[in-house]
Amino acid sequence: MRLIEAFSLAVAIVLLLLEMSKHPLSEPIAETGRKYHYSAFLLFIFWGALVFVAGFRNGFVDTVTYRQLYERAGTDFAFAFTDEMELETGFKLLMIFLNRITPDSQILIFLTSFVILSIEIKQICKYSSDIPFSLLLYFLLSFMGTMNGIRQCLAAAILFLAFDWILKRKTAPYILLVLLVSTIHTSALICIPLYFIMSGKRLNWGIWLFFAAILAVFAFPTAADNILLHILEDSTYEEYVTNQEKMGAMRLFVAAVPTLLALLYSRFTRINHTQISRVTSVLINMQMLSFGFTLMGLKMLYYARLSMYVGYANILLLPITIKGCFRGRDATWVKIISIILYALFFAYQIFSYDKYGYMQSFYLVF
Repeated sequence: MRLIEAFSLAVAIVLLLLEMSKHPLSEPIAETGRKYHYSAFLLFIFWGALVFVAGFRNGFVDTVTYRQLYERAGTDFAFAFTDEMELETGFKLLMIFLNRITPDSQILIFLTSFVILSIEIKQICKYSSDIPFSLLLYFLLSFMGTMNGIRQCLAAAILFLAFDWILKRKTAPYILLVLLVSTIHTSALICIPLYFIMSGKRLNWGIWLFFAAILAVFAFPTAADNILLHILEDSTYEEYVTNQEKMGAMRLFVAAVPTLLALLYSRFTRINHTQISRVTSVLINMQMLSFGFTLMGLKMLYYARLSMYVGYANILLLPITIKGCFRGRDATWVKIISIILYALFFAYQIFSYDKYGYMQSFYLVF
């Protein structure tokens, strides 16, 4: 049994125990509607297992590339302000600082994994109405991705930490944080215009303008490519436009189902004049944005990667929409079927990666 297979089984067991050991709260948490208390010990085991495996991995996709970049960074802080390596200054400063501690690149792999997973798991536990379900979705949909594209994953995780600022419309602090995070990955700047869509009313006009822009990209592909190429010219991201790598249709289907469920839930609440929480309203907006970027991924993979900044919406929103659209046993069965289908998709991705030799490099350094 390979590492990922044994690890996946262990994670499933921990989350099953977490679900079985839950205790009712005296009253639901108002912000999220969560009704149960979960074992802090089992949550710690889940977090520790993910950090351990990701932090002490030897390879997987671009991990080797980041090891090489780390070794090239050296210990001179002046290097961070040169044009070498075509990396953002903030990330180069991080590598140089860590190089002053140790030349072993494993510290970069461990530290970034620790920060990304700690923030994301903490925020899921804070904002999910069904923690075991959301954590399982996180493992099946996002965990493997946190080990690919370290810079962008780190930037997205830090901005996830500021989700509360979106809810409370704290515009200035959020924009300042985005500007800071853009020194790790420039694509984070997209979160400035997205902020005004996310923080607005449910399904506000910004959502529909966003989808109108997507239609324009498909209707006028050459013009869209030229504009993006001009924006990314002389940057490390220029290659995304020139190689024209595209996302598979399977990912679009996986993203479409929870998006349709979110729209259905939104429709039901309007018809029934049901009040929904601010958290749910913002998550519906983010789900729409995430689907939009995924849809654009059919044209160019670079667009799909932008969904990373809003992709956690599905993990938090799906437990809400399932309970909102279905009742009693129907909701339970939909949840079980969802878990089975997402598990099959996870396995599908593993075998797809294996075809390209990705999984053979995924083992621990010990």
